[in-house]
Amino acid sequence: MLQQIQSKVGQSCIARALEEAKKVMPTSVFVLDIETSGENKLPGDSPCYAGHGVMGIALCNMHGDAIYLVIDDARKFGGIPISDAIQFINTVWLKQAHALVLHHGKFDLGFLLRRGLKIPDSVRIMDTYIINSIRCEGVFVSNKLKELVRAKFGLNTATEEGKDKF
Repeated sequence: MLQQIQSKVGQSCIARALEEAKKVMPTSVFVLDIETSGENKLPGDSPCYAGHGVMGIALCNMHGDAIYLVIDDARKFGGIPISDAIQFINTVWLKQAHALVLHHGKFDLGFLLRRGLKIPDSVRIMDTYIINSIRCEGVFVSNKLKELVRAKFGLNTATEEGKDKF
């Protein structure tokens, strides 16, 4: 399965409208990650502060199909309004879900739950940040997702500069 997923690296879709987001079919286990923005180009590190918001939501199914939803939250990027994106995730992706995989989930969920995400009690949440921390007995150079992906799979990941340029 990992080879199937790795073969699709770089083939993800970018969606600025919900119709485009429907190109990727959900699976019962899926991965979710967000990108945030803050005021004055500072990282959006607080879901409670009005100047910080979600600028993108990445969803990946267990076939390796991925979609990046461009989000209009605290800032406008010509994307999907955050309320519409949350409703889409609640009704399409979480409807049939058994497990949700996140990295440093308390950060992402802090934003998404505050904006209306409803995770059913039957959905198991798995956090790769915690799993890696336990596996490494708390001793690691970096527990950032991009660093783990680079080290484990030898994949190049987008740089912060690329995200900032977008």
